[in-house]
Amino acid sequence: MESLYNKYRPTTFDQVIGQRHVVETLERAVRERRVSHAYLFCGPRGTGKTTMARLLAKALLCQQGRGKLPDGSCEDCRLIAAGSHPDVLEIDAASNTGVDNVRDQIISRASYAPVRGDYKVYIIDEVHMLTPAAFNALLKTLEEPPAHVVFAMCTTDPQKILGTVLSRVQRFDFHAISDNDLQAHLVQLCAQEEIGYEPAALELIARSARGGMRDALKTLEQLALYTGKNVTLDAARDMLGETDAHTLGQVARALAARNVPVLFSQVASLVEAGRDLLRFANDLASHLRDVYVVSAVGADRGVLPAAADDIAGLSAEAAAFADPDRVARALEVLADAVGEMRSTTNQRLVLEVALTRISRPKSDLTLEAVAERVGSLERSVRALASPTGVAAASRAAGVGEPAPVPAVHVPQAPMPDPMPASGPVPGTESESVSGPAPVPKPPAPANVPSDLQRKWRNVVEKVRAASSAKGSLLANAVLEADDGETLSIAFPPGSRFVLQMLRRDDVKTLLRTAIAEVFGPRSFEGHESADVVPVPAAPEPAYEIPPAPAAATPEPAAVSKEADYEPTPLSAYESAAVAEPGLEYEPMPWNDVPEEPVPAPIPVIEERPATWDEPAQGVSPAGASEAMQADPHPGEAPAPVDGLEVATPDELAGIAAMLEGAFGRGVSIVVEEPDRVGKDAVESVGNGSFGGYEDYDGEDDFSDEDD
Repeated sequence: MESLYNKYRPTTFDQVIGQRHVVETLERAVRERRVSHAYLFCGPRGTGKTTMARLLAKALLCQQGRGKLPDGSCEDCRLIAAGSHPDVLEIDAASNTGVDNVRDQIISRASYAPVRGDYKVYIIDEVHMLTPAAFNALLKTLEEPPAHVVFAMCTTDPQKILGTVLSRVQRFDFHAISDNDLQAHLVQLCAQEEIGYEPAALELIARSARGGMRDALKTLEQLALYTGKNVTLDAARDMLGETDAHTLGQVARALAARNVPVLFSQVASLVEAGRDLLRFANDLASHLRDVYVVSAVGADRGVLPAAADDIAGLSAEAAAFADPDRVARALEVLADAVGEMRSTTNQRLVLEVALTRISRPKSDLTLEAVAERVGSLERSVRALASPTGVAAASRAAGVGEPAPVPAVHVPQAPMPDPMPASGPVPGTESESVSGPAPVPKPPAPANVPSDLQRKWRNVVEKVRAASSAKGSLLANAVLEADDGETLSIAFPPGSRFVLQMLRRDDVKTLLRTAIAEVFGPRSFEGHESADVVPVPAAPEPAYEIPPAPAAATPEPAAVSKEADYEPTPLSAYESAAVAEPGLEYEPMPWNDVPEEPVPAPIPVIEERPATWDEPAQGVSPAGASEAMQADPHPGEAPAPVDGLEVATPDELAGIAAMLEGAFGRGVSIVVEEPDRVGKDAVESVGNGSFGGYEDYDGEDDFSDEDD
């Protein structure tokens, strides 16, 4: 028994279903004798590519002569249909992919003359399976073939063909056959084969074929054998695994109502029945596509060809979803699930997770899920503002109908006076604030839709962006109504100054420009209203400055009671080091804080002050040390000497402090006896040599001249 798709394969161009753009082009090329040397037929499977290549060979080799279309009655046409014509060579590139196959079957035989006709036709099926080396070997023959050679190549994947080959052929793209053409052809075949059918069953077969005539004919032949030549819709659904419209409608309504238990129950029923879950996911996506079309453009027969009952059900499901964007998000989630189900080993888990994501957007962390939740909240707010109340809100949110609740009038509580911004609230403790407090927005009237308030906030932001001073005038403004021509703006009581400022030309022009950008051309009018509560000023954040840690004060050093001595104050760097906790003060040589008592004042014998021309006469510290050791009463002032002055204890203490300030601590001063003070010693003191000569000893004698 011959298969239906072989038995009813087209034998002439007129019998081709669809593909009119290809048929008309080839017919004209044959009539005008302008046939190309190479053709490439691309398209889905079962659309007639190989059949068209054979028809082209019949047109070139038909015995009716050149320029005539074949009728399929001559001997050459019958030989080509049977696949035994010597001048028509069909090559399966899937099994002949290498260079040797191309060389032996095409290149080496292409130069031979045809046997029966005027042309030699090479039909290469699945040409994309050839290797790049085989394509390169065929390239020269394909570019400049003999005059009697014509190539007709067929492929379902033209992207795999080399660009050098595509540039040397005429390409024809075959389209998927429409469902109406498929169904009409199936009706014709059923009449010829005496097969009983239901129109709905043939419609299902055409839809499941997805534009392929061969798949539709195979399904029809299989159903005819299964049902005894009586094709029914139930038998077609059972064999094809098609999900019935009732089940798809239940799942769609459960998705709209966010009823997850019902969805899981439906999936469990499909698994127990042995249905293909991937096929179910595809059917559900097709069904939701119809729901999306009805939700977006309405039940239009021109856009959605379906029965009246089906359109009524789709309209009810679209109303249950309440928003086309929600259906669009469901389609996106299902598309991702279908792609994942093709490669997973647990299709049920993937499908259940996808249905949960659609039903419960709070479990999905995508932006689309957040947008759906926000849209549901907005619909609930609008429904609550409408007279229908809670029932409309529940329908807008996409949940089941709630039980009837008696209407209860709740009086609106008076708005409390705003707390003054200056000072904390009594009875509470002030807390440190990390940032400025947000400024509260003026409350919107209950009867104004939220979208108008959003637009009004956009107007206020535009005015503030243009001028912050003018934008501050609208801080307490509330939009009450919009009649399409005038905006009614309400201000709290005591806003007379603001209303006067709004009459200024510059403020009026800026506000009208912002309103026109958001609402369109409109005027505005402002008035005071007791229902508008002024926005309290945002309190300034209280910043607490932590107290600075107490600096560690070093203990003062012991000072001799006999010397009126004040230590030099520490530098800033030393003070910081001392004040820093955890660090111990370590005295330095240049610090002026003494650790030991200042020695008792020592009398110093001084001459008159030295001038620039005359060296100063004084004593050296070494000589003063010897005098100090020899003096039995260091605390008493020595007797006056002729020509010399004796230093008092106060003067001596001042000199000691001055020397220590210049040279540091540890400088000792001694006084020599008057008879041992020579001119050289005085000159050494005047020159700054306080140690005297290095070779000075007590046995040196001074002459009278030195005295």
